Amino acid sequence: QGVSLAQGAQVYGALYALRSRPLLWVHGDADDVIRRQDAGLWFHLLRSARWQAYRVRGGVHVRSAQTDPEGVRAAMRGLLASL
Repeated sequence: QGVSLAQGAQVYGALYALRSRPLLWVHGDADDVIRRQDAGLWFHLLRSARWQAYRVRGGVHVRSAQTDPEGVRAAMRGLLASL
């Protein structure tokens, strides 16, 4: 399935605008909308010192927090502690 080039460009532009803000990048490795390789590429191209990433094993698109609520909470606490 995946994301079209136009959709990818929109996402990239929106993420670029967030580079100065703290951000927790949560991505499920079973996401069938945004492939893990694409998410990883975007993160590495765009990342700033204020960004942190958390990969959810078995997480699907927009359901990662439900798949691993404790892991996502811990990652969020880590991001907040870094501020």
